[in-house]
Parts: sequence; structure tokens; C-alpha cells
Amino acid sequence: MTLSTAALVVKKSIFPVVLLLVFFISLVLIYVRYGKKSVPLPPKLQPPTISQSLIQKQPQNFDDTALQLPKVPADLPVYHFKNQNVGEKYARDVANSFGLTTNPRVENTSIGPQFFFNQDNLDLAVNKIEIRFKNYKAKPQTTPKTEGEVLDIARNFIDSLKFANLNLKLDNTRIFYLTIETQRYKSTTRDNAKYYELFFNSFINDLPILTGNNEPYLARMIISKQGNILEAHIHNPVSILDNQTYPLKKPTQALNELMAGGGKLISAETLDEQGQSIELFSFSPVDINKVSIKKIYLAYFLSEKENEMLQPVYVFVGSFTTPSNKQGEVTLYVPAVK
Repeated sequence: MTLSTAALVVKKSIFPVVLLLVFFISLVLIYVRYGKKSVPLPPKLQPPTISQSLIQKQPQNFDDTALQLPKVPADLPVYHFKNQNVGEKYARDVANSFGLTTNPRVENTSIGPQFFFNQDNLDLAVNKIEIRFKNYKAKPQTTPKTEGEVLDIARNFIDSLKFANLNLKLDNTRIFYLTIETQRYKSTTRDNAKYYELFFNSFINDLPILTGNNEPYLARMIISKQGNILEAHIHNPVSILDNQTYPLKKPTQALNELMAGGGKLISAETLDEQGQSIELFSFSPVDINKVSIKKIYLAYFLSEKENEMLQPVYVFVGSFTTPSNKQGEVTLYVPAVK
């Protein structure tokens, strides 16, 4: 075969090859455009209604030099939920768990019926949002228990509440030591403590579920060193329904939003030498000039409104110094969904 003959053969063979290649590329383009199923975008999600103190001035100056930004997932599910259906039977089950067997007094409120029990200096209030218990009994002083024994009593009591699936875990990082002065609880050292203030939380996707209104927990308890439960505040469990996945803001986006004044102030409190709140159960406005952000993490925010979703928020924790040179801590939320 001469060189010219070979060239002619190559030319003739290239044409069908090019046609086949064009045909194949056309098929690929058609599949990409029409054959691939499109994933519908989720409906736009409204940010949760996060209440904050009307008397507390919002911080305006932030310092983030000590902040380390965490790694977070690109998206997370958000959930529809339903509050507990609270009728008299449920309220009586709650009362029995706390040792009350009397008939309740019922009041109709804006959030539904509220049931009040009183027996032997024990007070209990139950509604669809929360359970509040107080024990006014004067218990005889017995030998104090160790801290480990008291914590076990608290955990076992929470686990024993069978009226709902609470699934609460003790927050070991928030154990406060109390005493009483002029009929009010006051923070003190571990050695001088007569009572413990404990906090419990539940988790979803390994993230804590938090509420607002100065109560970033699902249960709080005050228990004596003798193991007597004096107070308990428990957020009623909710039923988790369907979910849908949404993209998240990056931590830098949330931080920029916070610095631009977009955060919701949850708590601002001055601290004593033990790092505990000076005002345990009332929060007067604090004079905050500048906040140094120390920590940021993701959590799920549980709104009191059932038409809102259980959705993730960024939690910012920072420190500040008052003009009177007192140290304080502030917590702010920023919605995490884009």
C-alpha cells in the first residue's frame, strides 16, 4: 500500500468515527438536560421566634480574637413537632410521679388548660409547655451524701418519670453550688454548699435541644445535699414528626451576622468568684460595653410555637466586664439555616 493510498483510507475511516463521537456526545447532553431527575428545593424556612429580654440592652461591640470556629456539616434536617397533649389524665400521671394524689385545680389559659396541685406543702403546675414543682417541706436534717450520690439520685429521679419519654441527660459542665441567705438561694463554694443546681438536656443528631426565654435547658433541678428534690422545672417533651434537610450558614456567616447586631440575646449575667450567676433566679439588666466571644456551637432551638420548625441555631457564648469591674457571661443565638 502506497503512502497516498493509506492516507485516503484514514480519511475515509475518520468521518464515521467523528459521526459516532458527535452522536455519543449528543446523547450525553440530552441525558444531562432531560434525563437527570431534578431535586426540588425545600420551601423557604422562616427563622424561629426567639424571645429576648426587653430591658437588657443588646451588645454592640464584639471581639472574636479568642474564638476558634468549629467544623460544621453543610446541611442538617429540621423537624415539624407537636407539643404534648396535656389533659387531666396526663397531669395526674405527672402529679403521681412527684408524690401528689389530690384533685387538681384547673385554669384555662392562652396555651390551653393548666393544672395546679397542692398537697402537704408540695406545689405542682402542669401545662402543655412545662412542669414546675416546688417542695416546701421541712425535712429533718440527715447525714449529707457525697456529690456523686446526690447526682445519682437526681439522674434516677429524672429517669423514673414514666409519664413521657423525656430522654434527658445531666449536663456535667453546669453543676452549681448553693446555700440560703435571707430565704434566697445564693451561690457558694463546693465545700460550703447545702444544695446543688443541676441542668438536664436532650439531644437530636448529637446536638443539644435548647429553649429561649433565659432558659437554655430542658430541665432544671435544685436538690439538697441530703438528696431531697426541692425544685424542678421540666420542659414537656414534644413529638418529633417529619423532617426536611436545609443548608446551613457557615460559622463565619453567623459570626458576621452577630457582629452586625443580628444575634438574639438569651442571657447576660454577672458572675461571682466561683463563676456562678450572682442573680440566680432574676435577671436585672447588665451594663455591657464589649463582649469577647469565647465559644460557638450548633444546637436545635425549640420554639413555643408549634407552627415553627425545630431547627438549628448557632449559640455564641462570650464574656464581658462591667463598668464596676465585675465579670459576666452572655449567650446569644443566631439562626443557622441559610
